[in-house]
Amino acid sequence: MQNYCFPKLKNRDILACLRDLGTPLTLNDLKEPKADILIPIYGQLMELLMGINKEMIKTPNLNAMNQHIQQSELHETSLYQITYVKKILKLLSVCGIPECNLNTLYYPTAKQVKLIFSGIINFAKFREERMTTYQTFTESTNELLELKTTLQQHNEQLAPLVDELKKQRENEMPIIEQLNHETEQAAGKIAENNKI
Repeated sequence: MQNYCFPKLKNRDILACLRDLGTPLTLNDLKEPKADILIPIYGQLMELLMGINKEMIKTPNLNAMNQHIQQSELHETSLYQITYVKKILKLLSVCGIPECNLNTLYYPTAKQVKLIFSGIINFAKFREERMTTYQTFTESTNELLELKTTLQQHNEQLAPLVDELKKQRENEMPIIEQLNHETEQAAGKIAENNKI
C-alpha cells in the first residue's frame, strides 16, 4: 500500500476513536486481524459514515435479476454479500484507501488494518468538522427557501391587484391624455397672454 495523506494512528488511538464511534474492537483484533470480526465493523462504520445500512443492501432490485437469472432467489445471499463488500470498498476508497480489494478484506494484515482504521477515523473526523458547516448552510438554505415561498405566495396574492391597477390605468389613459392636451393648450394661452 502507498503513502497516504492522513496520519497513521497508534493502536491505542485507533481503539479510543473506534470506541467513541460506538464500534468495539480489541487490541488483539488489531494485532491479529480476522475478516469475520473486521468486516462487520467496517459495515457499522459504513452505516455511520455513509448512511448505508444492511436493510438497504438486502433489498436489491430483484426484478432485474429475475429477468435474467432462473431461480434468482438462490442468489439473493451472494448478491447481498457482493453488494455489502462493494460498499465497504467504496467507503475505504472515500477514506483515501482506494487500492483495497477482497484480499485486503478477507486476508487482512495488522499493517493494512491499522492503515484502514487510520483512514476511516481521519475521514470521520473530517466529516464531523464539515457537518457543522453543512448543517449551518442547510439551515440557512431552508430559511431562505421558506422566505422565497412566502414571497412567492405574497406575489401571487398581489398579482390580481396589479392586473386590476394596470386595467384601471389603461381605462384612464384617454382621460390623462386629454388632460395633458388641455394643460398644454392652457400653458400656451398663458404664455401668449404674458407676452401682451
